[in-house]
Amino acid sequence: MRELGKTAATMAAAGMMVGLVGCGQGPQSEHTGDAVAYVIVDRSAREAGVQIDGVSSSSAVLPVELSAGSRQELVGPSGRVKLELHPGEVVYVTGREARLQRGRLDAEVARDRVSVVGSESAARALADEVGGVVDVHEGRMVVVGPEALIGFARAATPEGLDEIVPVMPGDAEGRVAFASFEATLPASAREALRQPVAAGQPFDLSAFVTSRITEPADELLPGVVECTDPVVGTWVSREHYPDFFDWYRFELTITRDPRNPSRLVGSIGSRSWSGGPERSLPTSCPAEESETFDWTVHMSAAGSFDGDAVSLDGRGLRVEGTRCGPSFEGHRYNLDHFSGHLVQGGRFLQAVNNDGDRAVDEPHLFRRVSCR
Repeated sequence: MRELGKTAATMAAAGMMVGLVGCGQGPQSEHTGDAVAYVIVDRSAREAGVQIDGVSSSSAVLPVELSAGSRQELVGPSGRVKLELHPGEVVYVTGREARLQRGRLDAEVARDRVSVVGSESAARALADEVGGVVDVHEGRMVVVGPEALIGFARAATPEGLDEIVPVMPGDAEGRVAFASFEATLPASAREALRQPVAAGQPFDLSAFVTSRITEPADELLPGVVECTDPVVGTWVSREHYPDFFDWYRFELTITRDPRNPSRLVGSIGSRSWSGGPERSLPTSCPAEESETFDWTVHMSAAGSFDGDAVSLDGRGLRVEGTRCGPSFEGHRYNLDHFSGHLVQGGRFLQAVNNDGDRAVDEPHLFRRVSCR
């Protein structure tokens, strides 16, 4: 996998191009000059007990301005979920299940208009705070001002305000942002907001394996096939890493060494792309520069097979393609080394990856998708 430092540096540098204002940076705090992001928690989520760590539910009726790159958390009645933030980003948390939707100021979320739910006096108080006006469209109250959303985050919460709703850029009627897609937290993360989480609870490998076995097939994670040879074929896994705001899809192509059937030869393909938990499939590349990346590398590989034990180690590496983002430098990639054993009658390979840097006994469940 890519070096830990490489991901952090790439995201930090690219993130500075999001939501361009002033001299080419994302929104900055007027107090510190740091790049910031905004989190909006809707009424139904707040009433269910979901809040931002350290921020009271009543204080989060308006957008909450937070330092981008901070390791913030959403907190439920008895659980936590990490919330990665990036410069110029707006994160909208909705509903009892804490649906998480992300967008960039000026791209997916308007900075100059915000929909207000509550009393007319509350809407007008907010408009006065940001030097704006109140427009009414089909019963929706929309405060319009040059930096309305940012101003809301620094305003006092007026009496009679129920919630505010981010809207689409350039939309005079103030229609809700994110209406064209539904980006949700994984079921395991939503459950963590509602269920007790014991301090220091160990990783539940059984639950991990079960969740991956039942994951539905799609264009990057095909359905499982049955094969005569227990190990020869193509194996695929896909995992999201919230700490790094990226995805990895690994593809192992395995054949036997004709001189020694217990020895394996083949390849390891690694495709990584940026995104939150909702982006299990890479989206199209944006026309403008952004934090989006999508890179693929290919490794020759060799390993062994003994009983149900499998190992496959990356050897030589080449960069196969850069679909989005800056050209990827192959020398910054650490070779992957998978080891594990066959499960579910050989239909799946339960393995860990160790690359000497970011991946340390990192769990993967590969499904066999081809017999060759």
